[in-house]
Amino acid sequence: MLTFVAGLVMIIAAVGTRRLLTLTVALCGLLGAVVLPISAPDTWVEPAALSVAFAIAGLGVVVLSGWAGELFLAPLAITGLAAYATAWFAGDQGQPAVIAVTYALALAIILGVIAGAICAVQRSGAVVAVIGIGVAAVLSDAVFRSHAIGGVRHLSPALAHPLRTGGYEVAADVVLYYALLLVLVVCVLTVLVLRESRLAATLRASLLGGVAGCGVALDIGRVAPEQFSPLRSLLLVGSVLLFGRTRVVAGLAAGVVVGAVPEVMTRYHPLARYNATDVDLAVGALLLLAVVAGEVLRGARARGLLRRLPLPRVPGRGRRDAAATAALTHGDR
Repeated sequence: MLTFVAGLVMIIAAVGTRRLLTLTVALCGLLGAVVLPISAPDTWVEPAALSVAFAIAGLGVVVLSGWAGELFLAPLAITGLAAYATAWFAGDQGQPAVIAVTYALALAIILGVIAGAICAVQRSGAVVAVIGIGVAAVLSDAVFRSHAIGGVRHLSPALAHPLRTGGYEVAADVVLYYALLLVLVVCVLTVLVLRESRLAATLRASLLGGVAGCGVALDIGRVAPEQFSPLRSLLLVGSVLLFGRTRVVAGLAAGVVVGAVPEVMTRYHPLARYNATDVDLAVGALLLLAVVAGEVLRGARARGLLRRLPLPRVPGRGRRDAAATAALTHGDR
């Protein structure tokens, strides 16, 4: 017992309490995500898969907003573009899933290059935020809700039959969920290893958004405009800002919020009589208020700290300032 305690103390001292706590929470979350399809009803597999996909998109928000400092408010626009491209190529055009995913990721990277060029040219964060909202609105109305490639689209899942191994049978949607969860783990490890310039961060965020969109299309087999609405983009960004924009765990938690919380509210909350857009608006407004309140409290705490700090006195500065003030006053007269 003493050896175990000594080893635990050494691990905490080497890793750090905060990092150890973050790692413990991440491992508990991963264990819960693995056990969920086994213990929960079948109706929870789709919200869980959406949470995993949006967690991948949330990692892109962490990379772009937290590490690169660019507040891009349309992360799900890239995710939706990749999802609809996958559904269109694999469903309407009959292309193999690998080809459809390749085309979808290429479109996501092209949009990421355009966004990175805008961020590189325009340094104002407010202008970049407004451009992001405009991109989300244009894609939502012109692509996601168009009659040609938009609307609610269904495609055959990548795995249609159950997986049988050793006398056990695993449902096809559960197998696809675990595959998407494995993709999330790979994306987390990639994000933790690679930290580079702003352009690289933009491309990486776009690629993560594209992977999330392909995961939604191939795993769930249904793509709808409300899944990638501008309100959900704001909900994802607000969740990342609320949980800590520079933390990978914040992106994962934001994915759970965007994927699962609206589904829970529509099922078990009195707001169930409203549609999904109203639920997104309600949750996003609460998150926005929380983020704004946190920024106001942080600013007030910083101003209070500055008032309590003693300012350094420079010898002779008081006399020089008094002489300068007297000279200005005499000149005004």
